[in-house]
Amino acid sequence: MPNLKLKPSEPTEAQVLKSTLAWLRRDTRVAWAHRFNTGAHVVGEGRHRRFIRYAFPGCSDVLGQLGHLLAIEVRRPSTRNQARPAQLAFLETVNRHGGLGLVAAGIEEVADGIEAFMANQAAYDRHGGEKRMGVMFGGGKYEKTPEIESDSV
Repeated sequence: MPNLKLKPSEPTEAQVLKSTLAWLRRDTRVAWAHRFNTGAHVVGEGRHRRFIRYAFPGCSDVLGQLGHLLAIEVRRPSTRNQARPAQLAFLETVNRHGGLGLVAAGIEEVADGIEAFMANQAAYDRHGGEKRMGVMFGGGKYEKTPEIESDSV
């Protein structure tokens, strides 16, 4: 009998994104949250031909507001640690300036990230302190990112 190895089923990034947006719509702490597409294409012909860019390099999949900017880079569980340098730079910039930038592979990680942010924000607002550095990767923990050019954002 052949030895068959089955891989555990994993949601696609599109499924993670859909469930994340649905969850964010129900969370009353979130003022708004929308999907942002990045990319570009050419429209028109001849002299009227134009290049149109959507969003900007590194822009997160989801942007929203918790009273502060919310930026979520949605990944499949197996690609959680494969965000591009421009994406990590954008998330770090959001965090450095008082928002919540995180990489998430499911609504549990989004919920944990928001909970950790709100707890950290309450302490930050009460006592002042250092701005958050790094990028949050699910679970509510900030991790130092590799050396990146934050001016590229």
